[in-house]
Amino acid sequence: MSFGYRSRRDGIRHLFLDNLIFEGDSHLLVTGWKSGLHRLFVRKDSWFLDDILENIEFEGTHLPKGSLRSYDNTYWEIIPGLPEPATYGEIFSAIGLGLWYWGKKQRRRYIAQQRVPSVA
Repeated sequence: MSFGYRSRRDGIRHLFLDNLIFEGDSHLLVTGWKSGLHRLFVRKDSWFLDDILENIEFEGTHLPKGSLRSYDNTYWEIIPGLPEPATYGEIFSAIGLGLWYWGKKQRRRYIAQQRVPSVA
């Protein structure tokens, strides 16, 4: 299954599955997945729900197993187990910028303390 093309004006694509059954060692590879733009749903009363999660793989994630998040009374939303690699880059960039700013602030504070003459 590929989420690679746009189906609506805003680019968000929803896929609702009533029942998904895997036979043998088959699995479902979801390609073109963009978190926030593509959503995959399965009915809450689906058979073999644990097997479904074990056999769905989201391309670009490190774990093949997805997880469930409640959408409404009828459907679960299936989401990837881990964020995409680009998300890690964004997180580490934000942490790096925060540490850089904190270090810069600490250096300024240290220099300011050295300039103040001590009163004895």
